[in-house]
Amino acid sequence: METRTEELEIEVKAATAQTTTQGQQISDIQWKLEDAENRQRRNNLRILGIAEDLEGQDTRAYIASLFKKAFPDLKGWDWEKEIQRAHHFPLMKKKQALTATNRDQSYPRAIIVYFGNFLLRQAVFEKARPNSKVTVEGV
Repeated sequence: METRTEELEIEVKAATAQTTTQGQQISDIQWKLEDAENRQRRNNLRILGIAEDLEGQDTRAYIASLFKKAFPDLKGWDWEKEIQRAHHFPLMKKKQALTATNRDQSYPRAIIVYFGNFLLRQAVFEKARPNSKVTVEGV
């Protein structure tokens, strides 16, 4: 009986050690996943104030042409190629809306633009930041 108890204690200690190791591995994997998500997001830029449905069917092409007009001094970039994704941000609750000015239902959603090149994203950000409002053709 005592031998069986000792064997069970050894198995419990081994299982506890394995659980601790797996818990640490899970924590490491979660940290790596969060880091990867954050690194990918830093190529994003949020565009505010563009009316809904103004861009038609292709948001990415519309934003590329808009940036080409808004930042003519950023020559040499293939905007259509460098802007890999562009989409409207999902609707938020009224209290959380960042783009609402009059807090009614007619405010436009933000557009999230993903740049393939961080240097271009940074150049656009630095050009737009001092003005905080860039207007192209009334948009």
